[in-house]
Amino acid sequence: MIIKVVTTPLAPLSLLSIIYATTIYMLLSRKLGMVTKMKPYYRGFVASMVFTLIAMMAYIIRNAAYLARAPETMWLTSAGFGLAFFHIPLLIGTVINLALIWKYWAWLLSAGK
Repeated sequence: MIIKVVTTPLAPLSLLSIIYATTIYMLLSRKLGMVTKMKPYYRGFVASMVFTLIAMMAYIIRNAAYLARAPETMWLTSAGFGLAFFHIPLLIGTVINLALIWKYWAWLLSAGK
């Protein structure tokens, strides 16, 4: 007997936690930028959150289509849809996050030397 556990409702919480962490980074970076008089690069975090939100919505839609198993929604479970609306937006959001975090907080790595 094979036991299948449906974890679909829990998975979007991980993407929601990325959005929450991005919000924290944005607020901290904004304050650091105000103190150091940097350009407002922190606004890029909003774009990162939008891309991550697109990926989260695509994940929810894909899994709903997969669980429904209706023939008219099978295109939502295709690899092309997953690549275009989940993987690529998540990659873009993550790259923006990493670039901006590095821009604001890289000085911490060399501060102790």
